[in-house]
Amino acid sequence: MPILTGDTTVVTQAVVDLLLANPQLGWKEVLYGDIDRVPKTPTICVESGSIELDWPPSPSFWTEHTFTVYAMCYFCKIVEQAQLKKEADAFAEAVRDVIHENKTLNDIVIHGNVTLMEPGIARRGGAKLRATRLTIRYISKLHI
Repeated sequence: MPILTGDTTVVTQAVVDLLLANPQLGWKEVLYGDIDRVPKTPTICVESGSIELDWPPSPSFWTEHTFTVYAMCYFCKIVEQAQLKKEADAFAEAVRDVIHENKTLNDIVIHGNVTLMEPGIARRGGAKLRATRLTIRYISKLHI
């Protein structure tokens, strides 16, 4: 039987480890937490988000934990809006597909998936970067 977690650090680190185990994505760096400057691209920064707990818990004190994790996919520095848009989208979709291949994060959550992809332009350290933010939601259940 899997041992589920209630810790956002464990879930976030598991996403980092999952992405690090897939170098075929072509990333230069995968980091826990976002950064002010992106020295190399593509870079993926995995950031922990909120944890939602059911309240009140069930009469047996089991409660569902919903974790939100963000993966910022910084694809390239840009000079003009249209530059490498298609390639940036394809990179974010490949990251999404890798995340969907391991929905339980090796059995620490019940399941999870990317629920939102937000492509756009990010500013880091004075540079404009083609970027996509992936919102990932995972569900776990624990006895409190």
